[in-house]
Amino acid sequence: GFGCRLARGARSRGVGASGAGKTWLLGVLAGPPEPTSGEVLLNGQSRYRNVGVLKQYVSYMPQQGAFDEHLTIAENLQFAAAIRAPHLSRRDRVRRLDAKLIELGLSERRDAVVGSPEKKTLSGGERKRLNIGLDMIGMSDVYLFDEPTSGLSSKDSEHVIEIIRSMSHNKIVIVTIHQPSSKIFQMFNKVILLDKGGRLVF
Repeated sequence: GFGCRLARGARSRGVGASGAGKTWLLGVLAGPPEPTSGEVLLNGQSRYRNVGVLKQYVSYMPQQGAFDEHLTIAENLQFAAAIRAPHLSRRDRVRRLDAKLIELGLSERRDAVVGSPEKKTLSGGERKRLNIGLDMIGMSDVYLFDEPTSGLSSKDSEHVIEIIRSMSHNKIVIVTIHQPSSKIFQMFNKVILLDKGGRLVF
């Protein structure tokens, strides 16, 4: 089990070897699945006994891309905004979309079709940034990112983490990373190091 009590503005990162349980940990925090023991609390409320109420406050971005490869960057973000922020007016959604495209460094590429990994239209870094943008377009309080830098160059990895860090004001952001560089390591203010079997070692 795992009890999560993090202050607002926290940027935490789970690191560890493959099989250490980083992805499983994020899945448990996102819920379901429910842990066999222990509990996850958000503002003192059980994550599992209040799934319907708390779901709107938590965004989980898996390692694989959550975007539609047949749509453009802007269309993917428009679709995500309609689902994650349905209360916004069309005008406010357009404003939010434009702001996020600039924040993600994708404004000039907004009309590019995403394409498949085999038929690359976007670079690996652009695909990762779009994936993050799908999460950011909503109004969550807790953001969970699973391996957002996997397969990226050191420069792209730093850019992606910088974007994630910029959104952590008044939010809780939890990121899993397999082998962070020392520069990326220093971008976080809390670190959890997991060993095989999910054992907490640091």
